[in-house]
Amino acid sequence: MAAMQFVATTFHDHVVGLNLPKSPMALEIPPIALTGREKECLTWASAGKTNQDIGVLLRISTRTAKKYIESAVAKFDASNRAQAVARALALSLIET
Repeated sequence: MAAMQFVATTFHDHVVGLNLPKSPMALEIPPIALTGREKECLTWASAGKTNQDIGVLLRISTRTAKKYIESAVAKFDASNRAQAVARALALSLIET
C-alpha cells in the first residue's frame, strides 16, 4: 500500500510539473492568414457553389478558384473543402 501511495504521489508531482493548460479550450490555435480571394472562395463554397460557379462569380478561371480552395484547405490542414469551410466559419474568418 505504501509503495502504491509513493508511486501515485510521484506521478502526481510529475504531472503537476508539466504546466499543462487548465482546460482543452486553453490551447492556443495559431492564427491562420487567408488571402482575400481564399476568403471569397470559401464563402462561396459555404453557399454550396462549385469551383466553376465560383470562377464565374469572381471572374476567374475554374482552375484558379480550385487553387484558392486547395490553398485554404492546406492552410487549415483540412481533409477537404467542407472541413476548411467549417474551420473558417468556426474561427469567424468568413461569414455565411
